[in-house]
Amino acid sequence: MTRPLRSAVLLFCYGHLQIALAAAGLGWLSVRLSFGSEPRENEFRVLSFLFFATFGVYTLHRYLSFRRAGVSPRARRYALVRNRPRLSLGAGLGGVAAAVVLGLPYLRVMLVPLLLALPLTVFYLTPPRPGWRRLRDFPFVKVVWVALAWTLMTHELPVRVVAAAGGVPAPPPYPTEWVVRFCFILAIAVLFDFRDVALDRAQGVRTLAGRHPTLAYAVAGAALVLCATGCALGGGYARWEALVVAYGAVLPLVFLTHPGRREDWFAVAINGALWLPPLAYAVVG
Repeated sequence: MTRPLRSAVLLFCYGHLQIALAAAGLGWLSVRLSFGSEPRENEFRVLSFLFFATFGVYTLHRYLSFRRAGVSPRARRYALVRNRPRLSLGAGLGGVAAAVVLGLPYLRVMLVPLLLALPLTVFYLTPPRPGWRRLRDFPFVKVVWVALAWTLMTHELPVRVVAAAGGVPAPPPYPTEWVVRFCFILAIAVLFDFRDVALDRAQGVRTLAGRHPTLAYAVAGAALVLCATGCALGGGYARWEALVVAYGAVLPLVFLTHPGRREDWFAVAINGALWLPPLAYAVVG
């Protein structure tokens, strides 16, 4: 791989562009599932909000993790912030600022999912007060916080905004997709915990991947099967066959993921799996 290409991959996968686009893609999928194939009023704006909010929050989280490490972490995911700390901080703040500008006109509609997701996001890495636990420190449930926050932001929030613009409630499969989206993100988060087994053990954080790996594989696999089953039997799903194939395509990653995997596996393959449902839906359409 040439140096420019390697730099581009580093920026895309470790600079949170990939995961921000995935969040926008999942938001797009929720809008399409709920309201059909025609573009809707405010759709582009709310998807742009998702992109910038995800990019900003994840970039700031990476910056804060780096600063709190005490020593300079050598993991590849810290390369950008290690080499360009001010640029990373500016990019994170800029992403959040862009999200605020985009979201202000819809604040009233977004308020409920934001009020639920914001404390999950902030207190995941920062304790509510000195001496208290961070959310990620509670045994075995840090994946639940991630799945809940992502479901609120990539499903509940965009559907609310588009439904309010059209003056109609979201029809099926909106309720079923709540469960499907939660299970999908839960599976991805459980697999991602295998990357951090050594770090979590060093910090005293108990996770399924670190303490009960066999159960972790079972949870991730069962969650993906539930996603496929929900699409096939939940009712109201357009192009459900493509979504079943997409969730089924993630299943091999469950068996291929383990703590010995290089960091690129998680940054490219596991994060890349977030793209599969919206891509499958778009391709079939």
